[in-house]
Amino acid sequence: MICLRKLMKFLVKPSFLGRREYRDIDLSIVIPFIDWKPFFDVWQLRGKYPNRSFPRIFNDPDVGPEAKKLYDDAQKWLKKLIEDKILKANAVVGFYEARANGDDIEARVLKGFKINLKFQLYDEGKLIDTLYGLRQQTGREHDQPHLCISDFVRPKGGGLKRSALCSGLAIFQIARRPTISEYSR
Repeated sequence: MICLRKLMKFLVKPSFLGRREYRDIDLSIVIPFIDWKPFFDVWQLRGKYPNRSFPRIFNDPDVGPEAKKLYDDAQKWLKKLIEDKILKANAVVGFYEARANGDDIEARVLKGFKINLKFQLYDEGKLIDTLYGLRQQTGREHDQPHLCISDFVRPKGGGLKRSALCSGLAIFQIARRPTISEYSR
């Protein structure tokens, strides 16, 4: 188990407890967090080391120029999706009382709360769900621990964040529109 005292400086108390929904999130806020590597992988644009990751792929002599062109086209497409309000994004975030139980994490109903989850009413202190963890399985040096997600949750109390992001709510309507770019065919 790792030392929680070392992690305490990184812990932030959530501004709310329980579940919160966010509707119609501004997609321009989301764009900087896009992981572009899978995008280039789908187009079979893979740079050679050390130019494998974004944005270093643009420096690759073989695929860099094509990757840059594709990225610029994607930026134009994203700008159009945002300006014309073609796509919407929604999110759900929840902070629940949690405790580590070995490699697993148990989420419980907060004191003073009752929640309706999965069409079932849960009273204060009841177990909502167990998230099963798995320790890292790769070979490590003798001084490197095999970590598990439960190492980052206090054995008693603590908190657990669950989140979901839903985007592409209008994707089927977009797919039925006439072709508006070479990528939308």
